[in-house]
Amino acid sequence: MEKDLSSAAIFNFMSLKEYLKKEIRKSGYPLEIEVSYMLDGKFGEIINTDSYYDSDENKTRDIDINAYRIYEFLRGSLLFTANLTVECKKSENSAWEKGNL
Repeated sequence: MEKDLSSAAIFNFMSLKEYLKKEIRKSGYPLEIEVSYMLDGKFGEIINTDSYYDSDENKTRDIDINAYRIYEFLRGSLLFTANLTVECKKSENSAWEKGNL
């Protein structure tokens, strides 16, 4: 037996959806996705929401983006690894956020 969604349930779902969109926009997550997209194709591996162990505070912490690329020289006899670690933050008070650059 299927349940009919009441108008109140649909309204609550839409309200929840709009609330979640608003909260995501307030976070650094949209910036994280944009930066990951920019790095795609330039780095061999991109990991969103990676983690590392903070030995100073004895706990695990999150990193927004870790990007890796291996460069090979002299037919594989010399390897160089580039690692880019990115932490994305959103600030309502920054100059670039307000277009004041």
